[in-house]
Amino acid sequence: MEDYVAVSSMAELQKRRTEKIFYFDDSTGLLFLFLQAKYHREGHSYCSSQGCERVKIQASFQSKSYSNCSANAYPKYFQKPTAVKRMPTKITNICPKCGSDQVVFTSDPHQTYIFVKIQTSESQEYSISVNDVKFPLKKMGLLALVIDACLGKVTKETFFPEEKTKLIENYIKTGIPQRSVVVLTSRGNITNLNISEALTTLGAAKPPNLHNAETIRFLGF
Repeated sequence: MEDYVAVSSMAELQKRRTEKIFYFDDSTGLLFLFLQAKYHREGHSYCSSQGCERVKIQASFQSKSYSNCSANAYPKYFQKPTAVKRMPTKITNICPKCGSDQVVFTSDPHQTYIFVKIQTSESQEYSISVNDVKFPLKKMGLLALVIDACLGKVTKETFFPEEKTKLIENYIKTGIPQRSVVVLTSRGNITNLNISEALTTLGAAKPPNLHNAETIRFLGF
């Protein structure tokens, strides 16, 4: 966490953009500061090649009064656009440099992130990938992976064939250690899969409706 120092005017803030300073306008209740990403972004990606950067701003105020920032900001801080640009044409093909396939990075050495990918239907391939290690699902049924949340490693890989999917409910309730991340995926149209109540023990806010579900993809803790 880094501390920022207040300056007395917006003009001073704009002159010293690279410094750790901020300007708070008491008359409008608006807080101004400049933030710069540490790593370069490529194309239209919202994350750099190093991962996604997150910013948390914590401010302390003595006053408990409320301010309508949207109403108070104008016309005081109104600015005309520096240039008028036309709306670009809509992209019809897949954007190769949009979005992000990177994990988040952090300066906290005690935090570890796990990259999980569930592949279904596309190219007839069904699998779960954990940190680029693929666990294929080649037969009809349900695949369950248990990941140690502290180590980030897969500790259990269990396959339930279509005729034995009823065993998954008891497995969820009794066969998963504490501090585990659980990933489930299915292949085939499995009927009578009564695990909705059991999924609430893995973090589901409420029992999901799994009736007539062609495939199941679930990640819980």
